[in-house]
Amino acid sequence: MTTGRPTDYSLELAMEMCDVISGSHLGVENLCKKNDNWPAPANFFKWLIKHSEFRELYIKAKKCQIEVLIEDVLHCVNDETHDFYPTKDGVSINYAYLARLKHKVDTVKWLATKLKPRAYGDKIQVEKVDPGKDTDLLIAKEIAGMIKANDNGRSSSSES
Repeated sequence: MTTGRPTDYSLELAMEMCDVISGSHLGVENLCKKNDNWPAPANFFKWLIKHSEFRELYIKAKKCQIEVLIEDVLHCVNDETHDFYPTKDGVSINYAYLARLKHKVDTVKWLATKLKPRAYGDKIQVEKVDPGKDTDLLIAKEIAGMIKANDNGRSSSSES
């Protein structure tokens, strides 16, 4: 009898994997490495492509997982124990930790907007346009405003 990672798909294993994914802060590759009874990551993704029931379970698991990631980020944001470190002159700000934390928050925020756009996506406001107005000009102004706001956000975050 051959032992090792499974290569043949089973719905039972797919359900187990999705159950674990939904409650974990780890990605598929790390989870596959931690669980010897799971397929290799390459087979995992092949199964997703080939088996629609697994794909549907996985999508639901990832939508649950984002809640775990958000809770993790909230815990990190509220935990100030790593914000400073002692020095011979007193205390210094731990800029490396804060930069990683900001990156983590931004990453989870981006994932949340993609996995659960109704709950965490940007609200899109639809306006009725007067037929006498130049809609292309309105759209260009709106886009320019968004770019300017984004550039201002970048410059203020790089200054901190």
